[in-house]
Amino acid sequence: MLDPEVVIPRPNQQQDIFSKRLVLPDEVYILGSGINGRAYHDCIPDECYLISLNRAICITPCSLWMQKTTDPSYISEPWFTEALKCPDPKAFGWELTSRVRNVNIAYTFWHEPDYWKEPSPFDFIYGLLREGGTIAGMALQLCYWKGVKRVVLCGIDMKGHTHWDEQGGSVRGTVPLNECLDYNADKVIDGIDQEWGRELQMLQLMVDMCKASGMTIQSLSETALEVERL
Repeated sequence: MLDPEVVIPRPNQQQDIFSKRLVLPDEVYILGSGINGRAYHDCIPDECYLISLNRAICITPCSLWMQKTTDPSYISEPWFTEALKCPDPKAFGWELTSRVRNVNIAYTFWHEPDYWKEPSPFDFIYGLLREGGTIAGMALQLCYWKGVKRVVLCGIDMKGHTHWDEQGGSVRGTVPLNECLDYNADKVIDGIDQEWGRELQMLQLMVDMCKASGMTIQSLSETALEVERL
């Protein structure tokens, strides 16, 4: 299913997630794998436009499944192989797309790995989804570029390592808070899990940038992000 020989093409115009073929509604729900979301899965309306991230594809049918990582220990897990068979439209990062064979992938997105090497100020770039704020940050950027007015999060814990099914997630490398990058922000977020420090700060920055553009961002479940709880 996965080809070890990787060729890195830019997405063709038909498959590019930025193409006009993908239209998002004014309101979008984004579902992550965090255990805090488990009590709120039933609160997600059946008729909503739902973007499921990574392993959250296993929770409920969705409108779009976004996945980027090509970590061999991750994509070799049985759930991933089974998830590839689901009919839900798939939006994969360019490297993952190049590894997957015999799978219908609706959309591909370009992303750049060395986000921390760019000098301040950080900004969104049309045509690619910036890394650094986890796959949730990429989903938010997609909503930003597609003109979404309201985003509701669920299971975007940004702390801990346990999924909704009580299986452990990947443990992130520890990044001391004083080494977290500060870009546009004038302060480092205090009192957060050091292992999520860099990702949380970047995702919070992306949240704030989306909110500054007029987007409303709320969360059904508890999160380390500074967003309104529903």
